[in-house]
Amino acid sequence: MAVITDQALLDQVQYGVTEPPDNGATFPSGLWTAAEVLEYLNTRQRRFVKRTRVFIGRTSFTLAANTERTDLEAIGGLFDIFQIVRVVLIDADGVYQEIPLSESFAADHAAPDWSTAAAAQPVPLVCAIVDPPTQTLQFMPASSVGGTVWLHYIPRPPTLDLAPEPLMVPQEFALGIKWGVWADMLGKPGRAHDPERAQFAEARYLEIEELTRQLVEGIN
Repeated sequence: MAVITDQALLDQVQYGVTEPPDNGATFPSGLWTAAEVLEYLNTRQRRFVKRTRVFIGRTSFTLAANTERTDLEAIGGLFDIFQIVRVVLIDADGVYQEIPLSESFAADHAAPDWSTAAAAQPVPLVCAIVDPPTQTLQFMPASSVGGTVWLHYIPRPPTLDLAPEPLMVPQEFALGIKWGVWADMLGKPGRAHDPERAQFAEARYLEIEELTRQLVEGIN
């Protein structure tokens, strides 16, 4: 898929609100600042990536036996994580076992004795991604044999700063980001406020977000 840079997209944004296009560097009307429009762009891209799962990252690490918590920040090359979507443990025999995602409150109620079962539990019942410290994955109970863990996750897009940098969202879906930026710009309180056009732009953004989600996940 093709990519588009933040500067190229902001050029199009400026055209849409009759500002002289200069890669998003200035807004002579004074209705917006370059910094706030860039923040709209970053916020919309983060929201789009998280809700549509248009980009899924994958990484792996070695899990030692009886390890209950793993610091994900210690894994080289791992992006900031928005959300983990799948965890798989591969044992020494090459057997793949998916570990359901949960959190300790549910685990405590579903299996109150999970914390004492580690010695006899080669595959954890669940792993927690909600209540442990940030960037920490907790296995409940810890695997008695360990192995290789594969993670599939939604990455946090790098912050755009007009370098220029490519968007994480492919160009085919970047139209949605543009509509979202317009919605934020026109929904801003003050002289720029145009609720009718802002609502129209938001509706277009939501349509493209939903279409992208269905293309990625399948139509239900």
